[in-house]
Amino acid sequence: MAKKKMENVAEETKIKEARELLIAQEEKKMKAFIDDCLPVFKKHGLTFEPFLPVMPQLRIVPYIDKEK
Repeated sequence: MAKKKMENVAEETKIKEARELLIAQEEKKMKAFIDDCLPVFKKHGLTFEPFLPVMPQLRIVPYIDKEK
C-alpha cells in the first residue's frame, strides 16, 4: 500500500515538472513572438495586451506610448 502511494507521488511529481517545463517553453515562444512583432506593431500604432494575467492569449490593441 505504501509503495503504491509512493509511486503515485512520484508520478504526480513527474507530471507537475513536465507541466512546468511545457509552460516555460510556451512562455519563451510567446516572448519571442512578441519581440519579433512589437516593432512592426508600434510602427502601425498597435501593441499587445495580455488577455488574462495567467494565460498566454493576447489581443491586439491600440499602442499608447507610456513614455509621453
